[in-house]
Amino acid sequence: MTLIDIEMDSRIPQTLSAMLGETFIERMLSDVAAGARNEWIRLARQRLHSSKEAYVDGIQPVEVLPRMRVIALVGWLPNAIENGAEPYDMRETLLGPNSTIRRQGKKGAYASVPFRHGTPGSRGQSGTPMGAAYGPTHSGSRRAGDLMSPQGARELGLRIYDMAKRLSPTKVGQGQRTRWGERLPAGFAPLLRGANPAHPDPRMRQGHKTDIYAGMVRERHTYAKATQTQYMTWRTISESNPQGWIHPGIEAHHLVDQVSAYVARIVPRVISSAVDAALKRGHGVSR
Repeated sequence: MTLIDIEMDSRIPQTLSAMLGETFIERMLSDVAAGARNEWIRLARQRLHSSKEAYVDGIQPVEVLPRMRVIALVGWLPNAIENGAEPYDMRETLLGPNSTIRRQGKKGAYASVPFRHGTPGSRGQSGTPMGAAYGPTHSGSRRAGDLMSPQGARELGLRIYDMAKRLSPTKVGQGQRTRWGERLPAGFAPLLRGANPAHPDPRMRQGHKTDIYAGMVRERHTYAKATQTQYMTWRTISESNPQGWIHPGIEAHHLVDQVSAYVARIVPRVISSAVDAALKRGHGVSR
């Protein structure tokens, strides 16, 4: 768990603190903490992509303590995004005792892992846009990619999307698939290489065995007032096959450092405004 602690005792001289009084101090703390939480959420929505909603959900409401406010970031994934995570075997999570998709077979535990693919040009909030996985990776990223230019990746995504939207639909009603439609054949996209072909751990050099769009279906979800279409693939992970499924790790984003810098910037202004208000009232700030 990551915490942001906001206090005023070390920022305000005792004489000024006595002049302002407890009521003003507590009010300032609440104002600063509310601003810090809003800034934290703003940064997450601006800097993150497919993981932004999970990260924002991890930012807890402000906890009120005497002369202090605390904002916590909870959950494994939000904290891994914040602080970074080293490569790990995804069997430890997807096939772990707390997994909701784990199934037990004759050869051990397995799971069918769903992947949702966004349409080209989408923001990635509901799946990586088609083609994007093959384009350039940003500095520090550990994911596979860098096989194509931005234009090449976009053109690939448009080709995949053009074929996918022609598939006969897989119909989904009340959360259950009532009829399977066509699947996209393999071979329309290149294989992704390992996340780090030069890594000393051979598991990190392993590439994909098939292209990531092979077997894609066009799901049509029917609701009372609307019909929604999404594009899905599934891949099987199992204890019986030790190959693949090594997550390349997560790049640390350190948004907390930026929020702390934001607090450092606004606290003097908040204190100055409080002092001005106190002086206008003749130092008569209620305790």
